[in-house]
Amino acid sequence: MKDVPVSVLGRWEEVINSKVVEMEPEDLVTHQNITHNIINELKSKIGDKKYRVYGSGVGVLLKEGENFVPDVIIVDENIITDDGIQGVPKFVAEVICDKSEIRDRGYKKDLYEKMGVEEYWIVCPVNKFIEVYHLQNYKYVLSNIYNFETDKAGIFSLYALNDIIFDIQNIF
Repeated sequence: MKDVPVSVLGRWEEVINSKVVEMEPEDLVTHQNITHNIINELKSKIGDKKYRVYGSGVGVLLKEGENFVPDVIIVDENIITDDGIQGVPKFVAEVICDKSEIRDRGYKKDLYEKMGVEEYWIVCPVNKFIEVYHLQNYKYVLSNIYNFETDKAGIFSLYALNDIIFDIQNIF
């Protein structure tokens, strides 16, 4: 199958392993609130660096047959095209739901790791936690799990851009 241009994909579709996969979160409002909170935090702190922050709806063509639509990405300006992102993001966050959890924790996480995405977050809206993975020797290492309920002072920084500080209380 030829790659589907990112501009042709529907808002809730991805191309995974050369197959179009429909995706839709169970709780769209909560999913979007969390996604927007992460995006707003990033945009307010990224400043005038050479990176851009995007949310759901912007396709990322990692390689032929792999066109994902992550919930949040940070990308270098050099890989942005009119059709979407053509290359590897620096950072990806996926807000999981029952329908996407296996794919987000499995195939997509493995491909992000293989392609060299420096930092990957799995965000769980139900249990209000964030698993933070970062590349170390070309493999993801679980850096930490931040929990909204137990980490009231859950301050942490991005590995991909270590001068950006997050407070988990601003995400959930």
